[in-house]
Amino acid sequence: MADPIDVAGLLIRASVPTGLEQEAAEEVREVFGGREARSQRGRVCFELREVEELDKVVRMRSIDHCQLVLRELPHFCQEESTVLERLETLAFDSSISWDKALCVWHYYHQHFCVSDKSTATVTSSDPTPCDMPSCTDEDSLLPSPEHEAHTRILAQDEGETLAIKTPSKAEVETLATKSPSLEQAEVKTLAIEQAEGETLAIKPPSLKQTDTTPTVLESQEKEISFRVTCTRGASEGKKHSFTSMDAAKHFSGIGLSKESFFKRNIVHFGPTTLRSTICHGLLRLAGVRAGDVVLDPMCGVGSLTVEGALAWPCAYHVAGDNHHLACQRTRDNLNALYAEHREDQPSHLPADILRWDVRSLPLRNACADVIVTDLPFGKRSGAKFDNWSLYTKALTELGRVSRPVTARCVLLTNHNKALSAALQKSKYWQRLKTVWLNVGGLRAGAYILRRSKVTF
Repeated sequence: MADPIDVAGLLIRASVPTGLEQEAAEEVREVFGGREARSQRGRVCFELREVEELDKVVRMRSIDHCQLVLRELPHFCQEESTVLERLETLAFDSSISWDKALCVWHYYHQHFCVSDKSTATVTSSDPTPCDMPSCTDEDSLLPSPEHEAHTRILAQDEGETLAIKTPSKAEVETLATKSPSLEQAEVKTLAIEQAEGETLAIKPPSLKQTDTTPTVLESQEKEISFRVTCTRGASEGKKHSFTSMDAAKHFSGIGLSKESFFKRNIVHFGPTTLRSTICHGLLRLAGVRAGDVVLDPMCGVGSLTVEGALAWPCAYHVAGDNHHLACQRTRDNLNALYAEHREDQPSHLPADILRWDVRSLPLRNACADVIVTDLPFGKRSGAKFDNWSLYTKALTELGRVSRPVTARCVLLTNHNKALSAALQKSKYWQRLKTVWLNVGGLRAGAYILRRSKVTF
């Protein structure tokens, strides 16, 4: 039996929709038995105690990507030369458990990444992640005493994985005597997660090929280029003293997820498809409970209904739209989930789809417990001029079909003036609060409402 992988001191940093960090932290507490999660803008960070907990991480509904954090280093807003020199020294820092991170990375891709068709091999001599030795073989993961070389793993958002062999200083000096271009060779190190709201995050690496005669170094391994984005903490308001291009020369990063988790539900997309992670956050804001009838009267391709049926199978979810293509795409997305026949999904989801007009729903009075919908913003769907009357009539009809006093409603829109005006006219809804989200680069508000006691 293989020895357990030591994950002491490792953290999981997960990116989440901006504005829904508290909902993601709440899911962490539910999934991991009350474990605390530190939330920052657009991400949450929590402790990884066992490598088997990665199975729970990939099943979380509110996260887009997950990465490993080996160490958090504060006070990186210094002079450029000082910061970059500090980053370079971390490549051979024996106090940082690079081998431990590689074991976790290998375990993740061995158990949760079935398809490796997008994996790219950097060199013909170096092992690819699929050919890496078992994590229990410690000698194969530790630096060689002769060459002091380290293997670094880069996982990119688009699903490609690159194995990089970083040469020792002696090897670089030897190769530099053979080719002048090697005088500017840079040692790549792993991305450093910063405390105090500052993070150095990695963008997808790529392979560059040139038509010129390859140098000695390029003959041994292809040149690798990648982009690094410096995400600054909103609370501190500080700026890094170096650019992303400067940082890319000195370090790279480790990621676990190959592609974003928010794509896992939908097969048939529309012009305004809502990400499943945002859908999950909106449903959490609505407080869905067992036995509730959840209504999405303007469903589009059914993102909210599909996510609700998967995450809250104890409730019944009804979707509808007035466009025949929207209804067909919702039905196709539900059928696609049925056809998968996964063990973790029921053969039949508690959801249904109808074609209707939100201004005149074919439902009886006071039948819905929860209403969650993505209103037309008036940009890609609908027109802002029409929203002024549409929002008013929709709120009246939604008040009719919802249960007085107990019904909850969450409406997402970017046309805030139109919805605020409609709420002032409505006697059926009381606004509790507004949560501001980043939806496709737009500042949208999730309006959390509660049904008043006024009967229809």
